[in-house]
Amino acid sequence: MKITQQAPPPGRRSLKASPPDPAPLRPDHVRIGGKEMPIHKASLGTKIGIGVCAVAGGACVANLVSQVAAQPTVGGVVAAVAGVAGSALAGFLAADFASGLFHHGVENYAKPGDPIIGELAADFTSHHYFTNNLEASTMAGNMNPAAELMAPLLVGLAAWNPHFAVTSAALAVVGGALSSRASHRWTHETQPPPVVKTLRRLGLAQSTEDHREHHKAPWATNFCILNGSLNPILDKVHFWRKYEKAIYDVTGAEPKTWKHPAVREFALGQIDEAEYKRRYVEDIPLYKQAIDFAREKEEARAFIHNRYQ
Repeated sequence: MKITQQAPPPGRRSLKASPPDPAPLRPDHVRIGGKEMPIHKASLGTKIGIGVCAVAGGACVANLVSQVAAQPTVGGVVAAVAGVAGSALAGFLAADFASGLFHHGVENYAKPGDPIIGELAADFTSHHYFTNNLEASTMAGNMNPAAELMAPLLVGLAAWNPHFAVTSAALAVVGGALSSRASHRWTHETQPPPVVKTLRRLGLAQSTEDHREHHKAPWATNFCILNGSLNPILDKVHFWRKYEKAIYDVTGAEPKTWKHPAVREFALGQIDEAEYKRRYVEDIPLYKQAIDFAREKEEARAFIHNRYQ
């Protein structure tokens, strides 16, 4: 007897039917984790911090240019310019590395609910599951609290007016710390500003492809988010596993990445690199089970919805 599948009765949706398209977003709203929320503008403190950074940074540049121009010979000016460029490059790389250290630390050692840093830890964890959570704030809003923290440093640097090599390195570090907020956000935007392509070609902003590697569970690689130039080097030499082992030896603290069996065993020297690479993907289900992936994702969703309402 041939059985034919009947169409669902009129007025009833087939079980296989696609869900309805979400309603169009209202202006100045973003949809995160299935919920539409207003985009938050920068606070007054953040706006003041950005303004102070701009003015103080401009004063630092003026001091730097004045010192270079004051060199007594053309050769001295050329040497000074080379020193500025070299110091700025070193400072920029230091800022990229610092962004990786901070990123790794918050994600692996801080926990939601911890005093002072707990909210930041919850924000970073939520970002793994809902990568567009950065869009819940304007670009200026994303500068909180970096702008407020960097403003007094730039004011102090302008007032101190040290040797031009020190100024250029410090400007690159502080500027890099601020720029990393924007660079990170751009890696998740489907249509970043046109200037981003130029910044990426110049090596001043991180590529989407480089940062995408970090967003693969167990979130154990590519922590640097300024331009990511150090990520290939750090991952090739397994810096983060060695760094985690050093922290474990000193403090006994285990990072979140160690909930992945192969990551932990490799960091502790219990398996070799070939076994580590073979099991890296194979052990991901064990990692998700260890962190209770589904529960953590729902907690991340709730955190975002509560924070940005």
